[in-house]
Amino acid sequence: GYQHVFQILRNNGVCAPKQFASDFEIGIYKGFSTVYPGVHLTCCEVHFKGCLRRNSDSHGLKPLYENKDKKYGSGFQNLVRYIWVLQTVPPSKVVDVWEGFLATDYARKIRMGCFAGFEKKVSGFMEYFEEYVISCHM
Repeated sequence: GYQHVFQILRNNGVCAPKQFASDFEIGIYKGFSTVYPGVHLTCCEVHFKGCLRRNSDSHGLKPLYENKDKKYGSGFQNLVRYIWVLQTVPPSKVVDVWEGFLATDYARKIRMGCFAGFEKKVSGFMEYFEEYVISCHM
């Protein structure tokens, strides 16, 4: 996968950059970190936001995101914004910040019924995000 591509680059004289930006996709993150350890990794804001939007759409959450109702629409919009803002958190703190969010704000939104009728879809969205983004920080 990606590690092989980065290995080819390094073997052909491509030196480690001072910084590398990606969309937090786990394969890129792990592959690059393995070949170029110690390089500061950041998230590309545009690609990450696009990834969040595409993933929410693919889980059938576009109607919830576009809902103007304060309880329902803004609840999911705030969830997406919170995930998007994680790109500003130092990588070593992402898991702790995420777990704190799940225990407080996300749990409160569920109790309030902010995702009524969309619970399984929101759960799928969150599982995808945890598997492909949060797990690369563990």
